Amino acid sequence: AVDVTANTAVDSRAEMDAEAIADGSATKGEKGGSADADIVGIAIAINVGTLDNRAEVAAGGTITGSASAKALMAAGGDGKHVMGATATSGATGGDLSVAGSFALNISETDTLGVLSGNVVAGGGNVTAQGTSVQTSKAVANASSKANSTGVGASIAIDVSNMDVDATINGDVTNAGTVALTATGSGENTISATGGAEAKKA
Repeated sequence: AVDVTANTAVDSRAEMDAEAIADGSATKGEKGGSADADIVGIAIAINVGTLDNRAEVAAGGTITGSASAKALMAAGGDGKHVMGATATSGATGGDLSVAGSFALNISETDTLGVLSGNVVAGGGNVTAQGTSVQTSKAVANASSKANSTGVGASIAIDVSNMDVDATINGDVTNAGTVALTATGSGENTISATGGAEAKKA
């Protein structure tokens, strides 16, 4: 345990982008007016993004003075965590043309501002703050054009977890103001599109 006699501020700032992109396509024309062999185009995109943004004053000590612990978004970026998976596939020109796309995005962000020690503020302010903004997406597109039979199938899965906390676990005495602020904003996009065309039934 460490005792501190001074105004104390702990800041942590983070911004993370993580994306997976897959593009699979296959194309064949015709030879001598007859259809080519079967055509298959496959795209698989899997993204797993994890972030732990933590500003913490550990338990066991005492701060004499104002105290703050803030876990925030990084300055100078676009102000958000961006995570996603995009899969695009195509199959063109076969007697049987099959296009398949699979996009899986898993996003896990934890943001924590915590004061766990005791604070004797001496009239100063005591603040714990956590802020996080996150966007996640899973997009799958598949398109096939066949001479006889076309298949276009897509699957998109997005799993997004965001935890934002502001906590004071210790004793606070003689504080001017005590503020706990936890702010989180999330946006999720899931899109799966499959299409097929055939020249003849």
